[in-house]
Amino acid sequence: VLCALLAVWSLYELIKKHNIASPLGHLGFSILIIGAVLVSLCSKDYNLLLEKGETIELHGHKLQLHQLRYFPKHHYLVRQAEISWQKENQELKRLTPELRFYPQREQFTNKTSIYHGYMYDMYITIGEVTNNNPSILAVSLHWRPFIGLVWLGSVIIVFALAYQLLLERRK
Repeated sequence: VLCALLAVWSLYELIKKHNIASPLGHLGFSILIIGAVLVSLCSKDYNLLLEKGETIELHGHKLQLHQLRYFPKHHYLVRQAEISWQKENQELKRLTPELRFYPQREQFTNKTSIYHGYMYDMYITIGEVTNNNPSILAVSLHWRPFIGLVWLGSVIIVFALAYQLLLERRK
């Protein structure tokens, strides 16, 4: 809050002098810091077990596992889940996280699926299928609210820097 007040005050002072790049950069930095603090305080991580067709509600959204596929690629084997992210019974995005196995090195890697909202991001990875029931899948969900503030602050900083460079080039 103190950073935001200082940024607004410096913005006012420097606008009077017709130099908007510096206060704009400071404002962007303040927004970035506030966003980073909010993301670290409000982030949630969930480890879930989902069965095919099952729906779970999180943060006013629904997460549903539709399908689990297995198929070979060029140098690896793929386990791919098809998961829908819904709000008010309307599908926002169909996500396809993967667990990849490279037989040559006997190594597993994850391909994360990401949903970008305006003010939050949601990351999904999949893990092992349970031994007792092959239709149940381990799913990790990482909820990152306020991530939009980090991006907004970064864009403002870049804009301020570009504006300052243009001003100096004209002189």
